[in-house]
Amino acid sequence: MTKWPIINDSPKPLRQYPIVDTTVNTPMKAIPLQNIPTFHGLTSEDPVAFHFEFDVLCRGYYYTTDPQKLKLFPSTLEGAALHWFMGLSGGTINDWEQRKTSFLKKYQDYCQTRELKDEIFQMVAKPNEALEEYVEHFQYNLQRSPYENMPDNVLKNTMIKGMKDQWVETMNIMGKGDIYQEYYGNIIDFCIMCSRGSTRLKPARHDAIIIDSKASGGSITRVEIGNLLEYFKTDILGTLMTQLDIMQAKRKQVEAEQNLAIFCPH
Repeated sequence: MTKWPIINDSPKPLRQYPIVDTTVNTPMKAIPLQNIPTFHGLTSEDPVAFHFEFDVLCRGYYYTTDPQKLKLFPSTLEGAALHWFMGLSGGTINDWEQRKTSFLKKYQDYCQTRELKDEIFQMVAKPNEALEEYVEHFQYNLQRSPYENMPDNVLKNTMIKGMKDQWVETMNIMGKGDIYQEYYGNIIDFCIMCSRGSTRLKPARHDAIIIDSKASGGSITRVEIGNLLEYFKTDILGTLMTQLDIMQAKRKQVEAEQNLAIFCPH
């Protein structure tokens, strides 16, 4: 009598997802793929710098809760890093700090940290980077470097050197003088003030409300319309105040040049 092999037709158990999904229907905003940082797990990559860029992205798009960050994070991984993440035991990650600790434990010693001194002195503002974001990025790299106690004049010159020309010009006008003559700490405060008072390069809050409404397929409620009007009013007032400050500074600059011309005729 022929013995036939026993075939097990029972389905294989599906691998569980590493992240525990504790929140149903977490609101997620539409983020362009080109704005999402990626990590491959290469030795040339810096996991700490990658985490900083991811945190900046989350703040820019109002991803403030653990479930939002946890759902977005896997989309940043590629190659070996994605294989490592999907190979974790199912249901082992319950919150953001736990995931961050697991990630850094895996890659912080494996990946090579870039030369921090060169990173500070070679910083240049990115095309779509806002002034406040650039300053925050500079301070972050400064804290990671062994040169946090550099002389004040070296710090401010290094930071200003990487700024966009229009930023420096605006601060010179609003500061009624050469920004290079200010102390480093004063320049930091002035950068934040100028950035928050000017038109932002990143999506505004009222833009995010519209995106959310379109993504959900619903209409905008009366409350959301009221919030939109408040955000528009705040943005318009902030922009008008900035323009008035610039106009006043320019008028004073012209008056000073005219007065100087009396004593120094061409």
